[in-house]
Amino acid sequence: MRVAGKRAERFAGLPCENCGSTERYASNRTCVKCAYAAARRHANKVGSSSSPEAQRKWRAENPEKFRAAKRSWAERNPEKNRSCKTTWKKRNPGKKAEYRHRRRALLNGAHGTYSVNEWEAIVLRQKGRCAQCDTKCKLTVDHIVPLAKGGCNFAFNLQGLCGPCNARKHTLLGSGTQFSLFDQTAAA
Repeated sequence: MRVAGKRAERFAGLPCENCGSTERYASNRTCVKCAYAAARRHANKVGSSSSPEAQRKWRAENPEKFRAAKRSWAERNPEKNRSCKTTWKKRNPGKKAEYRHRRRALLNGAHGTYSVNEWEAIVLRQKGRCAQCDTKCKLTVDHIVPLAKGGCNFAFNLQGLCGPCNARKHTLLGSGTQFSLFDQTAAA
């Protein structure tokens, strides 16, 4: 039988000695399932050019080629690329927010970054409560000294505010707040 889009023809013949399958490649008469399994075993061998360790090493040694290959794949597979990005964003909401905040800080010329763990520590220390109105709610990142006023993007300049309080504060300096709760708790 000829498989559409494949170079090798397949035929049904004597069953495979290993797995009993009757579908084999015509070119070398190997069983389709066993040939796939052998290829996977070869790829996973340490030292093989396609082993996960070798791939990581190659990516580290050739970052420009890796970026070019990724970009080329994304251009050839736009739907799959979009789907992968959407899935990643759903699985990593904290990382997505971190990247968005880091980009905003860079555009404002602010120095510093903070990690998802640092933000989660701030929320934990505030016990999930807004730093201004003390309501328990989903907190948003607020820069005590706003980025627009020359504030930095380090964790010590962050506090958690509820959406309405954050919108109300906008680019104003915090009322009497000199430190984030992150530093106050760490210093105490």
